[in-house]
Amino acid sequence: MSGEVHIVMTLRVDFLYPRLDPRVYKEAKELVNRGYDVTVLCWSREDSGHPRFEEYEGIKIERVKHTIPPPDSSRILKGPPYFKLIRNMVKAIKAHKPDVLHAHDADTLLESSFAHKSLKMPFIYDSHEDYPAMVVQRYPMLAMGTKFLEKWLVGNVDHVIAATGGIGKKFQGMDKPTTVVYNSRREEDFVKITAKERRKLRASLGFGPGDFVVGYAGVLGKTHNTDLMIQIVSRMDPKSSNIKLLFIGGPDVQYERTRKMVQDMNMGKRVSVLPMMSFNDIMKYYQTMDAGTIIYEPSPNLIVAAPNKLFEFMGFGIPMIAQDYPEMRNILVEHGEASILVDPSNMKAVKAAMETLAGDPELCKQYSKKLKDLMRTRYNWSLQRRKLYQVYDALL
Repeated sequence: MSGEVHIVMTLRVDFLYPRLDPRVYKEAKELVNRGYDVTVLCWSREDSGHPRFEEYEGIKIERVKHTIPPPDSSRILKGPPYFKLIRNMVKAIKAHKPDVLHAHDADTLLESSFAHKSLKMPFIYDSHEDYPAMVVQRYPMLAMGTKFLEKWLVGNVDHVIAATGGIGKKFQGMDKPTTVVYNSRREEDFVKITAKERRKLRASLGFGPGDFVVGYAGVLGKTHNTDLMIQIVSRMDPKSSNIKLLFIGGPDVQYERTRKMVQDMNMGKRVSVLPMMSFNDIMKYYQTMDAGTIIYEPSPNLIVAAPNKLFEFMGFGIPMIAQDYPEMRNILVEHGEASILVDPSNMKAVKAAMETLAGDPELCKQYSKKLKDLMRTRYNWSLQRRKLYQVYDALL
């Protein structure tokens, strides 16, 4: 029957631009490989220049072209264009008459629910984030309404796929069938570079054989504590400390601001800052790091978050200094200590964790082995995709 099944995945950002959505891609690709016909129905601005119809590695893409006012516009101006976008998305879903509707994230739940009521096909909600918790950070007045709306709309859903255990517990508490599919990486993504290539790449960044490189990749700035790490290393005596930093990230404004901060503090020999780059290039630079960091400022969403870089560090066996939040503790400690967890707002604790790892090669080896074991036995993508298949098998 699989060859006859047409799946529509809804997405409120462009699937391919400016970057390929990794979670949607992996799930869509696995379903295509299994013989299903998959269309990603996504929103794109009318002036984007991207074609309405496209195909990527067997995944069909249809863009609903529509322009909405910029984020800083008043709600009065934004309202009508948003409602028109929702109406256009509903119309596009109905035109497909899918056998399964797979909504990615809460911002597609409304149009997906409207279409589902008419078509009555199996309906999956793929929750990448704790959406109400994200909203409360930016728009506190909308938090309760968003939480109610999500709970109400989830009532129409047949099965929830959650990106983390913490998110999954929320929907299990609503008595919804829920499956956790971690946003891990495929084995083929972890392309190893040689020891010679690693030395050459580190040297190009100004790192010597005896340096201990603590790295981070992602959004730069205060909220992700890259500023804090620069301040910590600036207070270490360069004559006695071998700790150096490597940041890879953006957006462009934060990249330039971080570079200027490093320059103004005369830290150019101890901190290397690179712009955001392709996934394949980032995977090379990960291997120049001796430790990785995930120490964001506290926020409600991060309590249940498991960032992509967590599994990227894990796959390469890079010991981490990570925020001591429930989801991180569950992944990195509950099955055997595999990294150091800290209060991300505590400068002394972050500094102590850096120095502990830099001064204890044996501990780093233990953590590295444990991380690779966790990836192999619990979190690798081959295990996650089986759970995705099980959800579809149960619904079809």
